[in-house]
Amino acid sequence: MVGPGWPISAAALPTAVEVRLLPICAYCKNIRDDGVLWQSIERYIASRFDAQFIRSIGPECRARLVTPLIEKRRQERETP
Repeated sequence: MVGPGWPISAAALPTAVEVRLLPICAYCKNIRDDGVLWQSIERYIASRFDAQFIRSIGPECRARLVTPLIEKRRQERETP
């Protein structure tokens, strides 16, 4: 049986790894744990691995979101 939280045996995969399916919200990216608790991906990973998160902006998001905002603010300052 395969479903959220059910391990897939290595025999079912083309490579010798075991995979666990993680239910993740398509909108907010929160993950549902083994029960019914939804939590941020950062909290989920930090509680299971020795990991800390830092915030950054990738080049695609910068070009799509940040650069237009900077340009808009610049134009607002230049307009009397």
